[in-house]
Amino acid sequence: MAVVGDQVHPYTTFYFTEVRSRARPEEFLNGYADFLVSDAYICYESLREEWSQGKRWACRHAHARRKFEELHYLGATKAASTALGYFQRLSAIEHQARALTNRERHQLRQDQSRPVLIQVKRWMNEQVWPLRPTRTTSTLARLVSKEPSKP
Repeated sequence: MAVVGDQVHPYTTFYFTEVRSRARPEEFLNGYADFLVSDAYICYESLREEWSQGKRWACRHAHARRKFEELHYLGATKAASTALGYFQRLSAIEHQARALTNRERHQLRQDQSRPVLIQVKRWMNEQVWPLRPTRTTSTLARLVSKEPSKP
């Protein structure tokens, strides 16, 4: 099923299939060359690697936030709390943006969200470094399930 926009959002499209095959989105997006805002479905990420220079892909922060909420629920850690703090800051900025025009919202995001996202990326890279392949499976499990012990 595909739904193509409305009067206010003429280029908004919703595409749904009952199967989780990569072939469906690949077929639907064939020839498309603009922005794709999607959920965190892994299929889109695998397609991104094959896309031309004209395509740009973005995920919603809500999907990433939910993963950290799940981790926090399983057992609060400093890492999960830090991530949720970043998402709270981004949500507060988006709350401010609701009443703004498109141009004002874009400027607000550039001025306030962009620096936070740069911090998130830097922080995430620091979190991923200890998970590099030189670690054993048990060490990896310890790192993601609770605070790591000092070496």
